[in-house]
Amino acid sequence: MGIFMRICLYLLGRFPRGRSNWTLLAVCIVCLTSGSVTESNCSAAESIAVHDSSDKARKVPAADVVKTVWRGKSGTLDVYDNSPSLSNILAVNSRGHVLGMHEQLDSRIAVLNQQFFFADSTTVRTIPKLKGFTNLYCESLSDNGRVVGYASRAPGNPDGTLTGFIWESSSGKIERLRPIAGDLVCHATDISGDGNRIVGYSTGNEPPKIRPCIWEWDEAASKWAVKPLPVLHDHNPYVVTGSVKISPNGKYIAACCTEKLLPNNVFDNALFKWKIDGDDAKRTTVSEMAARVDAVNDRGQIAGTITDATGRFPYVTETGDKLTKIELLDGDVQGQAHAIDSSGRVYGMSDDPPGPSGGPEAFLYEEG
Repeated sequence: MGIFMRICLYLLGRFPRGRSNWTLLAVCIVCLTSGSVTESNCSAAESIAVHDSSDKARKVPAADVVKTVWRGKSGTLDVYDNSPSLSNILAVNSRGHVLGMHEQLDSRIAVLNQQFFFADSTTVRTIPKLKGFTNLYCESLSDNGRVVGYASRAPGNPDGTLTGFIWESSSGKIERLRPIAGDLVCHATDISGDGNRIVGYSTGNEPPKIRPCIWEWDEAASKWAVKPLPVLHDHNPYVVTGSVKISPNGKYIAACCTEKLLPNNVFDNALFKWKIDGDDAKRTTVSEMAARVDAVNDRGQIAGTITDATGRFPYVTETGDKLTKIELLDGDVQGQAHAIDSSGRVYGMSDDPPGPSGGPEAFLYEEG
């Protein structure tokens, strides 16, 4: 057995999933998503898509590309070998559906193109590009098979260069999400488990503004309606890198936003949480530290990553919204949190100092 496979099997025993408690690895690349743990069976897809340079897809037997390399009482380990260079699982929902990315050779220009795919129990499908846009990036997957992210195109377009989107696996339809009225562009970063709430940010100018926002389906108007989340200031540039996340039950949202405007165009950021109650979103300050948000669970606990002068460290908010810095494994110097389940367990990675030996190792953190 090769060293990569031994690493996969080791991580399978050490690293459970977020929304699903089955870990999938794609060509030895591990990727976790946030949410509550549920019992679901992640079997290998029965067919897979192979992509040509025109972005069209054809199906081939899964046995050619999807291999179950380990079986145990807790599940199976499936390897998606659907790329000459890289295949990566980005998200797994409670039904075992998979959102992934792989690189495919474009024979027209002899380069590798990044393409996103959705896999259920029977098929693997390419997620198409949004009409009028040249690039696509997928961020999150709901339990009913909805995918959100952003599409982009060359700068200078009068209708904006960046937009959020939602793709429906049930119909194969991809739809553009619109920014807040008066803004130019938007980015969808996460979706609730039931697929009815989407969060992200909306950007405008004159004056410059970046605001966290939420989209909800308007049945009467038959469209996704967007509104800003209440913030202290309209310009919140940290949300671009710090992200906006929503809990699987759709009740809690977290993001790091501007708390104070300092001289010389400096922004003092803080970690905020919103609780959704009907049409209202009540904001509370969790911490005055600037932090990236990676996941929020159904209890409103937040997991993410703090970067300071000494390095990058995982954190979690525990009882009473207390932000706790998670200690790294012995001898390690930096780490990241990737997911938090409904019980408050945090999953992430802890990394050794730079050098030829060692490397990142998965961790599980529990309060107390």
